Amino acid sequence: MLLRGGTVLAFLTSAALAQSVPPAPNDAPPDQPSHDGTEDARWTIRFEPAVWFAGLSGDVTLPRADEDSGGNQPTRLRDLGQNRTARLTPFGEVSLRRGNWGFALRGFALASDESAPGRDGMIGDIPIADGDAISSSVTFAAAELEALYTLVKGQSRPMEGGGYWLRPRLDLVFGLRALQADWSVRNLDAEGPDSASADELALHPLVGIKAGAVIRERFALDVQLAAGGMPFLENSSFGFDILVGGSCEIIPHVGVQLGYRALFFSISSGDGDAQFEFSGAVQGLYAGLAIEF
Repeated sequence: MLLRGGTVLAFLTSAALAQSVPPAPNDAPPDQPSHDGTEDARWTIRFEPAVWFAGLSGDVTLPRADEDSGGNQPTRLRDLGQNRTARLTPFGEVSLRRGNWGFALRGFALASDESAPGRDGMIGDIPIADGDAISSSVTFAAAELEALYTLVKGQSRPMEGGGYWLRPRLDLVFGLRALQADWSVRNLDAEGPDSASADELALHPLVGIKAGAVIRERFALDVQLAAGGMPFLENSSFGFDILVGGSCEIIPHVGVQLGYRALFFSISSGDGDAQFEFSGAVQGLYAGLAIEF
């Protein structure tokens, strides 16, 4: 999917560069909009409510009470049953644009409760024997606040009745990403400590690019790649996001959309055996509406 997103991105970028000089206003009939920049003089707002079929993978390390307790190993999410299936996850974005500038707020929240047979070892301070009944719950959420600046845009092939066959755009993206993880694990058969938990919020800057195109004033395609991180000695986070989507207007101002998102992430805090770490990926198809005014 990363290669496919890169191919689309390269195509859209080359199209944008090739069409970066708009045609003269007299290229379109007098009763058609020239799209010479006057349409960028007003603010437009776009709502994109969606449902994400998100699958979670990776591993988690829950902190131990003693930093020098003799070791603390990560637990694979599949050993907790947390990667069994994609989950219906609310996902949405709202964006504003005027001229070369735009702003976007995007977010999701995934919640999962699972049970699985345990494997010999430790999860945090919980001793685990083979076959113990283990229950776990995780809430993972992310939000991005972004600014966009248009590097190049264009338009080509005026259509009868107004508009253009193709209007590509290439944007620089920069902003902030917040990651929130809340973990709880219980051993229902434990004779000693039976629970371990952690709750962590991380914030880091991000930068990326977004390439898009409006086709025949009805269809829209876009690809966005954004990465960021905040490394510290005891607290760090990282995220790399891939968004590939398309929408089709079905009635004025309202369309349907379908896309794919993959977020690769890592959150870490603490030191030694008291360290919490959650790393992996959440990815899958999403579907929803696109409402623009």
